[in-house]
Amino acid sequence: MRHNLLALALAALALSAAAQQQKLVETLEVRVVNVEVIVLDKGGKPVAGLTKDDFEILEDRKPQPITNFYEVRGAEMRTNESGPAAPEPAEAPARHFLLFVDVHSLHPIARKQILGTLEKFVDDQLRPIDLASVVAWNRGLKIVAPLTTDKQAIRAAIAEVATQGSATSIRSDFARVQRECASLIQMVRTGRMPAHNGYEHCIGMAREEAARTTMLSRQLLGGVNVALATLGEVEAKKVLVLAGANLPQKPGLDLYLWANELFAPYLVGFDKPIARPHEEERAQRELIERVGRSANAYGVTLYALAAPAAVDAMSHAVPIDVAGGDSLQRQNTEAAFETLATLTGGLSGHISKMDATLSAIARDLGSYYSIGYRPSSEPKPDRALAVRPKNRAYRIRARQSYVSKSSDEQMNDRVIANIFAPSRASEWAVRVETGKPQRTGDDKFTVPIDIIIPSTLTLLPQANTLAGGYIVYVAVGTAEGGLSSMFRQPQGITIAPNEEATLRHEPLHFTATLTVRPGENLLSVGVLDQVASTAGFTRAKIVAK
Repeated sequence: MRHNLLALALAALALSAAAQQQKLVETLEVRVVNVEVIVLDKGGKPVAGLTKDDFEILEDRKPQPITNFYEVRGAEMRTNESGPAAPEPAEAPARHFLLFVDVHSLHPIARKQILGTLEKFVDDQLRPIDLASVVAWNRGLKIVAPLTTDKQAIRAAIAEVATQGSATSIRSDFARVQRECASLIQMVRTGRMPAHNGYEHCIGMAREEAARTTMLSRQLLGGVNVALATLGEVEAKKVLVLAGANLPQKPGLDLYLWANELFAPYLVGFDKPIARPHEEERAQRELIERVGRSANAYGVTLYALAAPAAVDAMSHAVPIDVAGGDSLQRQNTEAAFETLATLTGGLSGHISKMDATLSAIARDLGSYYSIGYRPSSEPKPDRALAVRPKNRAYRIRARQSYVSKSSDEQMNDRVIANIFAPSRASEWAVRVETGKPQRTGDDKFTVPIDIIIPSTLTLLPQANTLAGGYIVYVAVGTAEGGLSSMFRQPQGITIAPNEEATLRHEPLHFTATLTVRPGENLLSVGVLDQVASTAGFTRAKIVAK
């Protein structure tokens, strides 16, 4: 969730700078996009020994030549001897696992079961070259264990997550509305309230619950997006396992449909109960798809485990069956999880089949094909991808889009991710020093900061001068998951050639003043060399009290 935590007043720089700098270098990047493909036969078993001639890949429905191809084969797979000779299977590359647990929504019993199974999964699957991370969501993001090869650290993080969350689950809010609607229908049955009034009151509560659920799920998806950025810095096979109980594809629809069915016997004709939440459905679907595209931009496959809680016990004074609503709520979350998994080439499963789902993940990790192609030169950041087997008897899973994030978008993501976990790919030794917070009259604090940038900045000859520039990115977060908006400031530098030695002698300084709220604030800074595209990241804790 974003809060207005950050305001920056820029101080003057010693060097001449332009507020907006013209582009200094034109670059043309031709890269190969690799798509990981799972191929299964009719029985759901992995298919081995295929070659690039067994596939076709389409970008925006247009066939593309396959330029790169290799197979990673699990120990249980063997080459199909009756088929064509296949290239020697490649050794499985390093894998990065991110275990994302929505402790806010999970019932304690489900949470315990999921965490125990995930711990066993890490023990079985984490190899010496692999990295894993544990993230907890409890209406705020907490990276309990950053990426590490240390299984003991992962076990300790899972044990810590087991102590988080509440004694109940998000299901209790859903059930509360059901109980109140059930009381209303009792009043309708006994003639103490007109059916139309009871229905309108019930739908009003459903509308409020839909708005609350929408807000919570947007916060959760925002947390998933930040977690994805922590995986996006290095090349590896990357997997995010999302476990939770409440991420509706269509917020409020389950409760609306349940309420409509509850009141249907008492309202007919023009009063027939047909209300449904339209605006929330469209916005939520777009947000879910945006997270799927973000995962594809970072090459992350999402696997989702849905663990909805059982129906809460109803009061004996209100004998209304709520099982239908519980089933609708479960289907709503499972639909969202399935969308995320399908968009990224992963799988979704229910807690009742968790062992089978994790076994399928393990199989995917060891047995897949990597198919590479060169994207078209059309300046389009988001392109639909489709991989098809020439043998139509095979079933395929692969990500469904190629998303090219601009350097600016990548910096935004990495600076936000750096709030929660130190950046693993800081190429530039940027530092930040903070002064003492000073209270202002409106119960906020101002904090002077000095961003220290190595003077190794790349400069290019331009007419009779040397020109370059850098961009400063600053964001602030809180331990509870609050985030400021991103501050971005380009700084251009133009000097005479005989001034270069003086420039290189001392580091560059970018000074500013932060305005933060009381408490612990987490400052994240990123600096990008506009010519060399070298990036540096640093962070600091600010305690304002």
